[in-house]
Amino acid sequence: VLTSDANGQGSWQTPTGGYRQTFTLQAAQTYNELTTTAMNFPAVTIPYTGFYLINFKSFFNITTAGEYSYYINVILNGVQYSTTETYVYCDINFYLNVTDVYTMAANAGDALTLSITPTIKPVGVTSISAPIPSRVKFDLLYFGH
Repeated sequence: VLTSDANGQGSWQTPTGGYRQTFTLQAAQTYNELTTTAMNFPAVTIPYTGFYLINFKSFFNITTAGEYSYYINVILNGVQYSTTETYVYCDINFYLNVTDVYTMAANAGDALTLSITPTIKPVGVTSISAPIPSRVKFDLLYFGH
């Protein structure tokens, strides 16, 4: 890209923006409150310094009707960056399909991790499963400096 400074001097610069990658769960996972702390995506290394959009999509199998909620935790370099909680009432044999969007600033080389922690389930339900890992995913989009 040809850019100019305040004095009108032009120079060629590497364009910013335009990076996009999709990350999915690596295998079917079941969150069991008796044995598991969270469903985790593999860690991602941030490729460029700048601003990012994270578009998270869930697809959980619900076998018991009732109210469900879960936290989506965005962790940058081991520190909680953002968290949101989603509430929904599900019918029996329902797939919970929700999209959440986050924006963040990050530096090249930062480690990004997403984890999912269910918090509310009907009485007697101890697990939520993600039986089709390719449907539980997040898109990471880079918007530049």
